[in-house]
Amino acid sequence: MDPGHATEKRRTASLSIVVNVLLLAVKVVVGVLTGSVALWASAADSLLDLSASTFAYVGVRIGSRPPDDTHAYGHEKFESLSSLVQLGLLFVTVGVIAAEAWDRLRGEPSVETPAYGIAVIMLALAVDLWISRRLRRVAERTGSQALLADALHFSTDVWSNVAVLVGLAAAAAGFPLGDPIAAFVVAFLVAVTAIELLRDTAGVLTDAAPDPETVRRLEEAITSFPAVEDHHTLRARLVGSRIFLDVCVELDPALTFQRAHDLSHEMQERLRTAVPEVADAVIHFEPAGHPPSQDDAHHAHGFDALSIRLTDADRDEQG
Repeated sequence: MDPGHATEKRRTASLSIVVNVLLLAVKVVVGVLTGSVALWASAADSLLDLSASTFAYVGVRIGSRPPDDTHAYGHEKFESLSSLVQLGLLFVTVGVIAAEAWDRLRGEPSVETPAYGIAVIMLALAVDLWISRRLRRVAERTGSQALLADALHFSTDVWSNVAVLVGLAAAAAGFPLGDPIAAFVVAFLVAVTAIELLRDTAGVLTDAAPDPETVRRLEEAITSFPAVEDHHTLRARLVGSRIFLDVCVELDPALTFQRAHDLSHEMQERLRTAVPEVADAVIHFEPAGHPPSQDDAHHAHGFDALSIRLTDADRDEQG
């Protein structure tokens, strides 16, 4: 992982925690003063956002560690695990908000709408917009799933605060039910965010393949070598923001073992140039025209099959 990216992610995750602490404190104070259930729902969301930001920070810290004996492919999936925890917190948020709004609908809504309450929510709205955009920019630049999940939390807060403003305005206009209705809107928006996060996180944790355009660029990089006559069984998977792949490549049988070895390094470099997210590529070379029935054995033996078959071809060429 780029050390600069790791530092940027840690700093941004720390900033997210600070912002959530400040927003939570302000919303709790104003919620007590106004009695707005929509505002309390937003405060509950901020409390869980604080927990999510903390998990994001932990995920970013662990995910930036280099590969070691226990995690040979690196630690970036800890960021995905962090996102999964944030997903659980989002669903808890939905339950808390919906339950409180339902209780308020069944009772007698009582909401005060002082000017400072509206001013605080507008300030929180501006802060949420700023931090969500910053988190998203850093997440896209560094490929951080944990920060992207955190950005989704703050994006939800943006719409939550809009709903709170609508609810407070409705209460001020003589329609107190507008406040719990606005809280239901908040719950719905949080649920939508949670489902989006579940889809993205599940893809990484279940070794989903990259998008079709990325796979196409990988295939083009492989077939751009004149010595490559065909390729098959390209398998790529996501590990955090990185891509690991293996592929079977059919080469001109006349190539020497030394040339095939050099070609493997050249191909890995070209793959990384075409798709910078490629962290490692296992390339299994086969002589063009080999019997298809041997594929299963080749896949099982990996580089052993490469060494044996190309060494035999090299000997045949020499002898």
